[in-house]
Amino acid sequence: MGERSRDNLFLIIISIMLILFLFIYFLMFNYYSRTKQGIIQSYMDTVQDDYEITVNTYSRSTNLIFDRMINHEEVLETFAMGVGADNPEEKDFYRKKLYSQLQRLYEILQLYNFRQLQFHEKNNVSFLRFHSPLKFGDDLTGYRATVEYVNYNREKILAFEGGRIVNGYRFVYPLSYQGEHVGSVEISVSIKAIIDHMQETTGQKIQFVLKKTGIEKKVFESELSNFSQWPVDSRYLLDNHILNPGFENKIPEGLRETIRNRIDRFGDTAKAFAFEGDFDGEPSVISFIPVTNLLNANVGYLICISDREQVSKARKPFILFTVIYMIFFALIIMLAVFYDGARRKMRRVLLTDHLTKLDNRHNLMEKVNDEFLRFIRYRGAFSVIIIDIDHFKKVNDTFGHLKGDDVLRELSRILKENIRKTDTVGRYGGEEFLVLLPETSLNQAAIVAENLRRRVEEASFIESWTVTISLGVAESDPGQETIEALIEIADKNLYKAKAAGRNRVQC
Repeated sequence: MGERSRDNLFLIIISIMLILFLFIYFLMFNYYSRTKQGIIQSYMDTVQDDYEITVNTYSRSTNLIFDRMINHEEVLETFAMGVGADNPEEKDFYRKKLYSQLQRLYEILQLYNFRQLQFHEKNNVSFLRFHSPLKFGDDLTGYRATVEYVNYNREKILAFEGGRIVNGYRFVYPLSYQGEHVGSVEISVSIKAIIDHMQETTGQKIQFVLKKTGIEKKVFESELSNFSQWPVDSRYLLDNHILNPGFENKIPEGLRETIRNRIDRFGDTAKAFAFEGDFDGEPSVISFIPVTNLLNANVGYLICISDREQVSKARKPFILFTVIYMIFFALIIMLAVFYDGARRKMRRVLLTDHLTKLDNRHNLMEKVNDEFLRFIRYRGAFSVIIIDIDHFKKVNDTFGHLKGDDVLRELSRILKENIRKTDTVGRYGGEEFLVLLPETSLNQAAIVAENLRRRVEEASFIESWTVTISLGVAESDPGQETIEALIEIADKNLYKAKAAGRNRVQC
């Protein structure tokens, strides 16, 4: 073979290797992009789930408060007499009486992060604000859509809404006395309570911003000083009561421009979005979770910064792959194997809860759904158990979040060791877990649940502190059309177990 032929062969080999390199590099880059997007989507879904779970938790609490503390004859009578009073002096008498009757309840509500208790007449006029009892008589028509909705439709409503003084989640209920609609009552939770709970359960940094136009139209002029312009985008305001200090200082100018562009794209929708960016000099996932009002219009965002470790893990394999391939060009086949291994590793990261090492919610619900589809086809019974740690917030408040994480890890170990290999346990969200029991009846599942409850109660988690759990059990039924219906039954049973005193199983 001549020199030219050898050069041509060498060029052909180099060309083939270069094509292979570019092809594999393209695959790796494409996989890295999809993996990164998967991590971003996973974080955004987790934040949204935590957000919805937190709001629903407060919703269940307010329903209980309304039924047990407000919707009673003596309270309704006082309110009705005040609404029907003909002169200001008589109306003021009943207003003070109503305040006296529920003052203790309002003090308790404040201890549990509820911000507002307010009564409205049926014509939407404010009758009594417990947080500001001297401000009454103003017509909320045009300012408070939730109040208008309840007084018009005479049915309860839950929605985020800005008020003339405070912003928050409004749980508004119609009030009737002797068969006649007399007005409505509102129990509200500030967005700060929602954010604090989410930061405690996820460890993420969260900032809250509101559209400026919505604030300027509603808030009393005397209350506008409670808001300041968001440095990142002048179209939004910060609530000075719930600032995350130093948050904006960690956002570089380049990222600020990206945020403004994304808000331009999604700001008029109720769609969540997320993207990768450097926050405080580290790669992070920035999730924008829309806060919507009664009409499902976007009025603001929860801005959540993810745990940066997972983003870094997604970036490092790609960088490492590129560097190694450039240095060891001849080892292209071995690097292809590395690519496959990295793909499998990334898949495990996406399907596993990083704290407890159990299945994450997404992976867990896929398995539950698969079992439900098998049940529809073969009618083999299966059951689920939803587990919640009793008073977990007190563990974090008393011993710190690191000890709280230790409790979650130890509980995960106990649950996993006390179920069958064919069963599945995963982290459902926050301090909630879900156990899937294939081929298991309700009675059998109740036995499993009681065993888990006893094992946890007997275990040693933290010195001088007993950790207990409440469990809700549900069995598949041909009448259930969706897996959500089964989960809802288990969730309701969990709520019953908690309402009955916690540390118990409810079927």
